[in-house]
Amino acid sequence: MAYLWTVEGPLADAKIKVLLTSVIALEAGMAVVPRGEFYKREPPIALRPKVGIVADVQYHGKPRRLKIRAPWTIWHGDEEDAGVSIVIFQTEMGRYAEELHCCLAYMGAIHRARKSIHQDACIYGIATDGQHWMFIRIDNESKYSFGFNNHDLDQVYTMLRIMVRHAMHLASQRVVALTTEKLPCSIRFYDPYKKTPPEVDIAADMEFE
Repeated sequence: MAYLWTVEGPLADAKIKVLLTSVIALEAGMAVVPRGEFYKREPPIALRPKVGIVADVQYHGKPRRLKIRAPWTIWHGDEEDAGVSIVIFQTEMGRYAEELHCCLAYMGAIHRARKSIHQDACIYGIATDGQHWMFIRIDNESKYSFGFNNHDLDQVYTMLRIMVRHAMHLASQRVVALTTEKLPCSIRFYDPYKKTPPEVDIAADMEFE
């Protein structure tokens, strides 16, 4: 497999986007849509930049508000059902391990929210500096697992395809909004391109942006 980029240095935002969109295009391109429906249907999954969450959590027995913004997220649904399938955190060379904590916190908040409305809560995450890739998975039973990759973009591409296929599956099975259950008020989303962040009224001593 050939790539139009190298791994000699950290992948920039644009190159990460190329990698993600190429995988989405490949997987989505395998879904056959009748010509007459092509312009009527919403894309099954979407790549969104810089979507943040504000989640109320307990930290050492005290209420805290966790505010995190992910560089990239892949969605199979919408905010009404916390329809995030994949969370991607990228950072400077050698600092990917630091982003792992942010990635896990974001994933955990989404997982808990989806469990609360009885939706499939399996979610994937990636922490990378462009050369080193940490893959995370929280399954529907709240068990987590990790995988590590160093430099091998073929394997990275394969892992991304597995993740995107899962997102496509969730999109095809989506009943979200057909559910009468609503997300708990303890989690909210904010998109810098759509609206301003929600007001914070609880000590926000755990903030990652």
